[in-house]
Amino acid sequence: MLQTLRNNMRYIMFVVAAAFILTIVFSWGMGGFKNKRTKVQSGILATVNNQKIMYQTFALLVEQEIKQIKESQDKTSLTDYEIQSIREKVWNETLRDLLMTQEVKRLGIQTTANEIFMHLENNPPPFIKNHEAFQTDGEFDIQKYHQILRDRQYANAWVDAENYLRSTLPMQKLGSWLLSTIRVTEEELKQAYALKNNRVNVQYVNFNPYRYPMDSIEITDQEIQTYYKEHKDEFKLEEQRKIKYVKFNLDPTKEDTALLKSDAGDLILRLREGEDFASLAQTESEDPGSAERGGDLGFFGRGDMVKPFEDAAFNAPVGKIIGPVESNYGLHIIKVTDRKRENGETKVKASHILLKYKASPETHDRVNESASYFSDELLESDDYTFDELAKREGYETEESTLFSKGGFIPGVGMSMTMNRLTFRENLGYVSPPIDVNNQLYVFQVSDIEEAHIQPINEVKTKIERALRHEKQKQMAMEDCKLFWEKMQSSDFEESAAENSLEIKETGLFTFESGAPQIGKDPKLMGAAFGLSVGDTSSPIETDRGCYILKVLDKTEFNESDFKSQKESLKQELINRKMNTYYMTWMEKLKADAEIEDFREAYF
Repeated sequence: MLQTLRNNMRYIMFVVAAAFILTIVFSWGMGGFKNKRTKVQSGILATVNNQKIMYQTFALLVEQEIKQIKESQDKTSLTDYEIQSIREKVWNETLRDLLMTQEVKRLGIQTTANEIFMHLENNPPPFIKNHEAFQTDGEFDIQKYHQILRDRQYANAWVDAENYLRSTLPMQKLGSWLLSTIRVTEEELKQAYALKNNRVNVQYVNFNPYRYPMDSIEITDQEIQTYYKEHKDEFKLEEQRKIKYVKFNLDPTKEDTALLKSDAGDLILRLREGEDFASLAQTESEDPGSAERGGDLGFFGRGDMVKPFEDAAFNAPVGKIIGPVESNYGLHIIKVTDRKRENGETKVKASHILLKYKASPETHDRVNESASYFSDELLESDDYTFDELAKREGYETEESTLFSKGGFIPGVGMSMTMNRLTFRENLGYVSPPIDVNNQLYVFQVSDIEEAHIQPINEVKTKIERALRHEKQKQMAMEDCKLFWEKMQSSDFEESAAENSLEIKETGLFTFESGAPQIGKDPKLMGAAFGLSVGDTSSPIETDRGCYILKVLDKTEFNESDFKSQKESLKQELINRKMNTYYMTWMEKLKADAEIEDFREAYF
């Protein structure tokens, strides 16, 4: 076991310690640019303060993240959008760690050999604590760990752990230094307690703007013109584009399905000849959720599985191998392993091997060849337009509506690759084949609408609606003020009754929770908690209308309860301040950094 640990320590460090990997990213980047090739040709993904991030290492980090997500979510593949999101996450983490590394160097923060040893001895990283070599009955055994740590024959096994700490401890020192000045005052603690615990109950009336019919409100042309001039920025449309595209279907063919059925037949034959079902499921099943358990699905009742699978499993005797059974998931080879009655219901325990319907490598090659020919023909010849070649080859041409940069492509879906190419290239650009959700597309940029301010005739209806709503709010506010003025000579309830207004009651609520009926509007919350019991507010204008509140009940500050919550509140406030301070600090580092980003050339 110890020999395995020693042999695999480098792999363990590589997978778990991302910060250690990033030292490779950064070390490759030192020394500036010494050749005449472009930075992209040199494999540089980005530079941060003249320090390189190499594409090769960045791609490796992305692949590791993709692998972890597939395993954690039991997925065999990810969409283009999911992969792009992962790239963005890894980019943000890489940029963050590089900027922090540079800041550590700028501040001269170092870690001594003695600090590394003390940390390794007294506070080893989690991936060491979790290694079975240092555990007894599943728990980290500090004595066993110290015994191995001090054994000289394993000295070389700790080199990478020391390098990891040498890389990460300065980061920890930087974090401690940044956050060392954060304090929480007694007054802040009391305010936090009050926001969480003080409660108030109010009555209220609301003058809702929508009670005033919109159709009866007149809007003049002059009002429309004035609004348009004052809100022109609201009517700015960013650049939008269209594409024409041909989709090359990568669905499995009849031949692929026949081949899958043949493969299923071979597996059934092997099982009937005595091969172990669980072992075969682990190697052959394409159901990631059950394959690692030897295909075991546990007990299930009627309605828990898709109908064809359910019918086959409930009609099969225990121990019998049946199949292939077709469902919308693919072909199932099923073995019923047990049957029982539970709460008057029959339940079956079964294992399965799933073979999914998919295009064969030959189908992939054939479709990709067709798509590549279509793209190449358009790029190399002027004899056909996009539509003409599609018609000649028997494909249907489709065209999207206008769409924005970084957004959804109508008719296609989310494809960051297609979207990026659409907005990077010129009008008439023809793409290579691009895989989107297991379909191949070749597209052409067919139209470009430059960024512009929409003319008034296109937004007139929108302006009229906005103006009418503003007038509705004004009418509500005016009536609310009149009600409040009349209320000065009578009480709240009498005034409401005279004006046929419904008085509603919130029940006790806190500042943080807000009231279900009136929400968490700061002006309403401020009035509710600022008034004394029996007091009535002046008119309060909000987006949902004009309110008048009357406070019915309030809870008092509870000193003993405050003391019991004080420590947890303190830690919560410290964490909140730490996060805010760190985010502000990191954003400033990014803003001050000289960043060249070449990702669009790669992805």
